Amino acid sequence: MVGEQTHHLFAAVGHRHPQAMVAQISRQHGPDLAVVVDHEDMRLPCSRHGRTIAAARRRVSMRHILQQIDTMRLSGASSDPLEPAEHHPSPGDSMSQPIFAADRLSRSSDAPTLKQSIAMAACSAAITAALMFNAPKAHAQEGAADAPDWNIVVGGGAIYAPDYEGSKDHEVMPFPFLSVDYKDIAYIRGPEIGVNVLRFKPAEDMKISVGPLARYQRNRSEKRNDALIGLGKVDMSIEVGGSARLDIGRAWLQLSVAKDVAGGHDGVVGTAASGVDFDLAEKLSLSLSGTTSWADDKYMESYFSVTQAQSALSGLPQFSAGKGLKDVGASIGLRYRLTDHWLVAATGGYTRLLNDAKDAPLVRFRGSPDQWQGGLFVAYRF
Repeated sequence: MVGEQTHHLFAAVGHRHPQAMVAQISRQHGPDLAVVVDHEDMRLPCSRHGRTIAAARRRVSMRHILQQIDTMRLSGASSDPLEPAEHHPSPGDSMSQPIFAADRLSRSSDAPTLKQSIAMAACSAAITAALMFNAPKAHAQEGAADAPDWNIVVGGGAIYAPDYEGSKDHEVMPFPFLSVDYKDIAYIRGPEIGVNVLRFKPAEDMKISVGPLARYQRNRSEKRNDALIGLGKVDMSIEVGGSARLDIGRAWLQLSVAKDVAGGHDGVVGTAASGVDFDLAEKLSLSLSGTTSWADDKYMESYFSVTQAQSALSGLPQFSAGKGLKDVGASIGLRYRLTDHWLVAATGGYTRLLNDAKDAPLVRFRGSPDQWQGGLFVAYRF
C-alpha cells in the first residue's frame, strides 16, 4: 500500500511554481509519497527521506498525477506508476501496472508518418521555395515579348524546419513542390493560390499587381510533439484575403492580409515581405529576402495562449496572448541552372518570434523564439 513504503512519481511539467505543486500533492496524499518535479532540467526532490531520484523526462499533467495516485491507493499497487509492470514487478501481485495515457501517446507518436512529414515540410517551405524556383519572367532568359504564357515548375527535396511555430525541435523531412504561373495573372505557389486582378506598369522596369489570394495552413495536433500535450488541437486553416506586389527591376515588395474562414485559428494575419535577386554568374543567382508578420487576438490565442483548462492538462502557466507584431525574419537562397529546364537550389532562413509570441509559456518553457530552417531542392521547369 502507499502508506507502507515510499513511491516514486515523476512529473516533467513546465510549472511556474513547482514547489507549490509538490506541497499540494503532499498535503493531499501524505508525506510517504516521494515526488520529483522535473522543471526545466532541474530535479526537485520531495520526500521524507530527502532523496534525489534520477528520472526520465515525462510530460504529464497535474490531473493525471492525482488520478494515478488515487488509482494506486484503491488498487494497492506498490510499483512506480510510470514504469511498465515487467520493469518493477510486485511480488505476488498479478495486477497489471497502470500507465499514463500521455505516456502511451508519446510512445506511439514519436515518429511522424511519411504523409505527415511531407505535409509538414511542404507547408513550411513552399513559399520560400516558390520565391527561389519561380523567378519573375522579366528575369528569365526569354524576352518579355516571347515569354511563355505558362510557367510551371515541379520538384522536390528536403527541408530542415521546426516541428511547429515556436518549437525548439527540428526535423529533416522530404517534400514535393509545385509552382504555376499563367500570364502573370494567376498563380499557385505551394499552399497559396492568387489572381492578379489589377495590373499596372507605371514604368518599363516597374510593375504593380493587386488581387485576392487564398492559402492553406495545416493543423497543429498534440501528437506532433510532446510539448503540445494538453494544449488541444488547432484545426487546419484556409486563409482568404488580398495582396499587393510591387516589382522594380530585380527587387520586389509584397503586402498581404488574410483571414481564416475554415474555423482553425479564426484570426487575421498580415504579412510584409521584400527581396532582391542578383546574378553571381551566368547560371548562378542569389536571392535575399526579409519578412515580418502581424496577427490579431484570435490567431495569437489559438497558437500561444494557455487557458485554465489547458494549464491543468499541460502543466504550463496560464497566459493570454494579444495581437501585435508576431515575428521578423530573413532568408538567403542560391539557385543554379543546370540546363534550360533543370535547376538546383539551396535556401536558409531565420525567424525571430516577437512580443507575446516570444513570451508565451509554450515558447519560453518548451520551445525557442529562434526559428531556423533550410533546404536543398531540385526542380524541372516546363
